[in-house]
Amino acid sequence: MVLSCSRPRPVLLNVVVLTLAGLCAGADPASQTVFRPADPQNQVAFGRLYNLDYDAAVQEFEKVLARHPNDPYAVNHLLSAVLVRELYRIGAMNTGEYSNDSFVGQVHRPPDPAQTARIKRLVQRAQKLEEAELSRNANDVDALYARGVTRAQFAAYTGLIERAWFSSLRNAVGARTTMNACSRCLPRIRTPSWWLGRTTT
Repeated sequence: MVLSCSRPRPVLLNVVVLTLAGLCAGADPASQTVFRPADPQNQVAFGRLYNLDYDAAVQEFEKVLARHPNDPYAVNHLLSAVLVRELYRIGAMNTGEYSNDSFVGQVHRPPDPAQTARIKRLVQRAQKLEEAELSRNANDVDALYARGVTRAQFAAYTGLIERAWFSSLRNAVGARTTMNACSRCLPRIRTPSWWLGRTTT
């Protein structure tokens, strides 16, 4: 029996488009933004990221992480910059490709093994920190949110770089489940589509 992969494509398309939207979301200059960790370098780093200066953003987030090595938000911020930089380098940031399901067969430049290994290390590091916080308090909203961010970014990685669509879908569902748990713990929390760990006031 031959199994068709055509049915999951609409779901995968939604996963990829929403993931790209989260990764590419621009900052609203009129809003007051509070970042975790509370490090002034974050403002500079996000400014670099939103202006597509990925190399500089990575360097700035590395500085923040060096000062806050046990904060999963700092790990996720660096992960975001490294991931988006690699997606841009391989040509996977052209949103026009995701207007239909043709992106499934779209060929991009091969990923850099050093960068893919780094992405995986950052995912594992963030997950370890998140699980440590959740082992102390299973309803820790900050830790739940951070875990949802990590899972969402790993969904982007597995889908857009490894081209492992079903694995990407599982990670995306895991991210959504975690964000739902986060919202239940704090019903008034900001919509958790702001994957980069920021809230607006």
